[in-house]
Amino acid sequence: MKTIKVQDGQNIFDIALQYYGDVSAIVRVAQDNGISITQNLTAGQELKIGEPTNKIVQKYFEDRKIVINTDTKPALGDFNQDFSQDFN
Repeated sequence: MKTIKVQDGQNIFDIALQYYGDVSAIVRVAQDNGISITQNLTAGQELKIGEPTNKIVQKYFEDRKIVINTDTKPALGDFNQDFSQDFN
């Protein structure tokens, strides 16, 4: 497992998608860190992260240095355009 720091505006869904490549990994994030899936995360909070569930999606974000942050609408809009071009 590795330790990551939550960025400002990120939630557990963002973390699951960013590091596991799958939003359903919210349960893993919660269990591995002793938190609830509904818990608010704070910037700078450290979380333990295991191996990705979907390595293709996780590597896509990592290679492009994309930080999933659904609190930042413009960044998400750019992501949607890039993602659809690469996978459609």
